[in-house]
Amino acid sequence: MSAVLILNYHRVIEDHLWDKTADKTKFCVKRSAFINQLDFIQRREIPVVSFSDWLNNRIKDTFSVILTFDDGNRSDYEIVLPILKDRGLAASFFPVISFIGEENRTSWEQLKEMEALNFEIGSHGVSHENMSEMAAGAGELELELSKKTLEKKLEKPIIIFAAPFGQYNRKTLQMAKNANFQKVLSTQIKINRGHKAMVLHRWNLKHTTKIEAFEKMLTKGSRLYYKMSFLSLLKNRFSRLFGLKIDSLLSK
Repeated sequence: MSAVLILNYHRVIEDHLWDKTADKTKFCVKRSAFINQLDFIQRREIPVVSFSDWLNNRIKDTFSVILTFDDGNRSDYEIVLPILKDRGLAASFFPVISFIGEENRTSWEQLKEMEALNFEIGSHGVSHENMSEMAAGAGELELELSKKTLEKKLEKPIIIFAAPFGQYNRKTLQMAKNANFQKVLSTQIKINRGHKAMVLHRWNLKHTTKIEAFEKMLTKGSRLYYKMSFLSLLKNRFSRLFGLKIDSLLSK
């Protein structure tokens, strides 16, 4: 079983501009903090994978990480993209349609360039409204229009919807299915133990997220799934050699 921790970022700000940036929110992170987090992932040799590889069962590792970036901030292109290219890391970006081309946001040309570099693009809606509070007709239009607009501009299928504010309900999931989205992303902190569910969970990284907490979460995931992989290997070997039902032995 391939498990994944999906990390979610928003705006990344250069350290020397941090104190001068008046419009930063709790979801902004310093460039140095982002770098430190990537350094830890790579030191631990935790694979950073794409949604397409994970969803299509092309990942053999028992635990990996997916990087996502919401809202379509200009820092996606100016700061994040060069860092990811230099390190050879995959990532997915979720712009809000009505934000594209605005000041401090990515443009269509930049999104096309990112997609051409094999970075994945998904939907974050048209207006960044809370989908769980929208009427059915408005919600369906929001989902369908965001999907069709991205597909027309980027000439690629758009299959993942990142719910604004991480909010969704059963109505949201049904509307997403009707619009032919395969997955909906929340912002609940949880390791995804597989990809059969419609909803996948993510961890929102903030400027208050301490590196110690980050390292603890990644270490927990690595150890947990290394242990699971080891038990699975033992089970397969002993079952073949002795015909033992290892699952029943381990449960005692």
